[in-house]
Amino acid sequence: MPAQPSGSSDNTYWARQVEAMQLISLNTYASSAPGSMQYNWLKQVIGSIDRQRTPWVVVMMHAPWYNSNHGHREEALLMQRSMEPLLYEAGVDLVLNGHVHAYERTFPVYNGQRDPCGPVHLNLGDGGNREGGYVPWLDPQPAWSAFRESSFGVGRLRVHNNTHAEYSWARHACWDKGAPGAMNFSEGCRSSGDNSAQFMATTDSVWITRPAACPNRHFTGSEPGPTEPDAPDRSSKDLWEVVALVMAVLLMLALGGLAVKIAEVNALTKVAAAHHSADHDEERAPVNRGDEFIELKTQ
Repeated sequence: MPAQPSGSSDNTYWARQVEAMQLISLNTYASSAPGSMQYNWLKQVIGSIDRQRTPWVVVMMHAPWYNSNHGHREEALLMQRSMEPLLYEAGVDLVLNGHVHAYERTFPVYNGQRDPCGPVHLNLGDGGNREGGYVPWLDPQPAWSAFRESSFGVGRLRVHNNTHAEYSWARHACWDKGAPGAMNFSEGCRSSGDNSAQFMATTDSVWITRPAACPNRHFTGSEPGPTEPDAPDRSSKDLWEVVALVMAVLLMLALGGLAVKIAEVNALTKVAAAHHSADHDEERAPVNRGDEFIELKTQ
């Protein structure tokens, strides 16, 4: 896990950039209260978000904050109370979860209410499990819950550009206690005990946008981003390459085994210096992400 490069001292929570996306992974079973290591680390990562480089911010964790299934209800409630305001202020676009063996998508939500400036939460614990699909669902369906089904399926997220992403889900099978292996792959199947309004649906899709009317969804931090402690210093490395080159030439001259002109030493030194300059120019080169296309699959 990329813990060190993201400034984390714990492999169970980390962050990394994936093209135009800032991906943040949290641990729902570690301390998340204000002042805890994970909380302070998250504040640092959020404070270094650069929406010009990574316009999309996606958070993932195991246990969901928004879950209308009776399975694993409110297991991450304390974490939600501590960290949900941080995610909202930073304009997180999407939150990915598992744990609950069913599929659920929320509307943009914050603090238990539908909010156009809040993130969409996706519960993707429906990849398949010997425990079967979790049932039943809360009745009535909460206002923040957009789609839910106790079946097994696959999700796909496509980031088209800086403001629009497309998410889709397709059902692959139902948990059917009367079918061989308790798996029913027929199109008209229904998972045993599934009381959701969408129990017959085979697909779900939604466009996720970053509204201009939501300032938090365009948040850019002012803190410097975390850097890897052991990252090599390129300027020092190139300098030592030049020094080693000159020392090798002087040694050969002292041994009388090779006649080298001072001009040749200067030329070699200039080549190394040019290599150094090119490396730094490449590091500074801007990256255009306006027409980015990223595709992530979950199953």
